[in-house]
Amino acid sequence: MQITDIDIHVQAEKEGQTGNVEVIMHCDTREKGFLCAQLLSEEGQEEDRIFPVPTEEEIDFCMQVSPVRLWDVERAYLYDLVLELRDEEMRLLGCTVKKIAFRRVEREQEKLWLNGQCVFLRPWHCTEKELRETLESLQAFRCSEKKAVRSREETQSGSAGVTPARGLEMLLRHWLAAIRRGHYNALSIAWENTKVQGEQLDRWQAMLAELCPEYGLYYDEEAKSEGVTAAPPGASFELNVTQEGVLLENRCSFINASEYELRYAIFRDGKTICKGSMCADVPPKSGRYIELPFTVLQEAGEYIYRVSLHLKRDMPWAANGYEIAAGESLISNLFSA
Repeated sequence: MQITDIDIHVQAEKEGQTGNVEVIMHCDTREKGFLCAQLLSEEGQEEDRIFPVPTEEEIDFCMQVSPVRLWDVERAYLYDLVLELRDEEMRLLGCTVKKIAFRRVEREQEKLWLNGQCVFLRPWHCTEKELRETLESLQAFRCSEKKAVRSREETQSGSAGVTPARGLEMLLRHWLAAIRRGHYNALSIAWENTKVQGEQLDRWQAMLAELCPEYGLYYDEEAKSEGVTAAPPGASFELNVTQEGVLLENRCSFINASEYELRYAIFRDGKTICKGSMCADVPPKSGRYIELPFTVLQEAGEYIYRVSLHLKRDMPWAANGYEIAAGESLISNLFSA
């Protein structure tokens, strides 16, 4: 008994209201059993549950989240739909987890409205050929890396047992993480329908549509990002550093700078004179000058004043502490204290 196909439709009008999930599943029902379903928040809290229902060739059900949190290219908030197949004695036979993104997308001329906010996409454009060449290069690099150094994890798990689908997913994840770290927030692929055709093309597109939301990348194969006003790639924050603080410009549409850690430091000749961190409350689409407790310099000379924003937690595309934006100034101290 196994799940052969899952079709998921989500609907949510506004942050904090009710989000609806409709699931249509097809199962191989040569054996009798039950389906159990849970909808979990990103923090692991149960939002809704479907009690065991007998498995059939087609199963459809609805679930709700209230209040719902919406997905966007900056916060990338996702829910987990956990589907369990159990036998007649309720023993677990298999578990499938699907990521759920609630969002509302509207298009008006050359503008894209996401959850009621006008957003500017910074898409990474590539062709099918470039995608294939990139994945081939990544595959070759991973193979050479494994030959050179065998990690304990690879030795224990046996990398030779990785299925082609799992291998493709790992390569795509590596590629999408690199795109996200490059300050892009959307993906656009020109499919040439030459080498990748039929079922293989469908598999690639379905996998990208499922993975992109985890990396904060807007991807819509039908609408793509063509015809939508695009912004040049660049950080969503600008930091202009002075001797007393930093002018922090938040160009985001949804996220407050307080969701990142603000770090500050002074350097001279490669040595750290002082450093610290704090929380900076700068709402989206606004700017604020923040005074920083830089130390009083004791000697005359040139110093580098540096301020940066860092992730507070691990993300699929980068680890906790990853730097997302920075600014620095070379400041001369003319007098000794």
